Amino acid sequence: MLEGLALLALLLALDLLLGRGSFYSHWRVHPASLPVLYVAARYGLIPGAAVAGMAGVLRLGIALATDTLTSGAWVEPLAWPVAAVLVGGFVDAARRRTARAEAAAAAARDDRTGIAESNERLAARAIELEHRLSARLQTATALFEATRALGHGSEGVVRGATGLVRAATGCTACSFWLAEGRTLHLVATAGWPEGAALAQTFLRGRLPEAMEAGATLLATRPADRLVLADEGILAAPVRSPWDGALIGMVKIEDIGFAELALDTVATLEAAATWLGHALAEARASEASSGAATATLPGVLAGEEASRAITAMAGLARRVGFDLALLSAEIPAGPRAASALEATRAAMQDGFRGSDLLLEARLEQRRLSVLLPGAAMAGADAAASRLRAQLAARAPAATAQVVVTLAALHRVKHG
Repeated sequence: MLEGLALLALLLALDLLLGRGSFYSHWRVHPASLPVLYVAARYGLIPGAAVAGMAGVLRLGIALATDTLTSGAWVEPLAWPVAAVLVGGFVDAARRRTARAEAAAAAARDDRTGIAESNERLAARAIELEHRLSARLQTATALFEATRALGHGSEGVVRGATGLVRAATGCTACSFWLAEGRTLHLVATAGWPEGAALAQTFLRGRLPEAMEAGATLLATRPADRLVLADEGILAAPVRSPWDGALIGMVKIEDIGFAELALDTVATLEAAATWLGHALAEARASEASSGAATATLPGVLAGEEASRAITAMAGLARRVGFDLALLSAEIPAGPRAASALEATRAAMQDGFRGSDLLLEARLEQRRLSVLLPGAAMAGADAAASRLRAQLAARAPAATAQVVVTLAALHRVKHG
């Protein structure tokens, strides 16, 4: 716009120097059209219209002052704004289209840049997933080899526990502990240096209580670090799959920074769960085999027990007396052996005058005693007495023992 004003001033100065002073009123095409068109073409509609208005005012003013008012003095000031609007409008429209095209081009460039960055991230993620998959395959292979190395029975599980943990987590040093009451005892280690100053027994305290509560401890958490007390980095409980009882604990004392990933805790928990299943099944199998081969004085087993029940029931019908069968069923599980021994001892102490009957099944054991001459009221009292004795002897082991009654013969009175 300043350029247009400068051109108008230059034209006025030239007119004055030439001595006419009529501002080119005798020209067929007025030179003031040039500044108007120039400003409209370069700067757009509004600056062009402003210069056109100034040129029109100057043209009319000089024409009135010099008494040279003709038809051209009226037409030209009216034509210049129209020309400025047309030229400036086209220029502004072209500039808007150019701006939109540049914005679209910039957006396309941004899209291409975003797509390229996304492709790079996807490629990096694919490489990471490939590495993780390779690591998982190696871990699965190591776990398979570790499970094949486990021996039979509970001793075999204990011997192979640390190998399984190392294969699953990639740790450098680890240990396996067994629970006795509220005490944890070290039974197997791997990777411990000679003379390591680490505890081998945890008595009642924060660590056994945390394992009893089912918590997995991680040393990066401040609360867990206090419980671990510089005795390890990770610890997970080993529990029975049947009743959730604490069997033991697996603990990692040393692990590389690269192996300590987000899924290490889940992997250790999975290994602890597997060890809990394997150890519980091994103990149950050992308890079952031990119970099946047990022969004690006064205990009838198998077909002898069935024949005794049948004979006593026939005698009760012939002679006419009440006969009841009191039974205690011991479900299979890691505490089946201790529950069987506690139940046998309670029944031997409480029913010394009768024969104890041991009936073997595939998944559970049943200890039974015949109660001749006992009506249902007396049999109920005997069952209550047996439950109390079991609770007093071994409450933890006998909690799952089921005491039942069966009336083999009832005498009708009256």
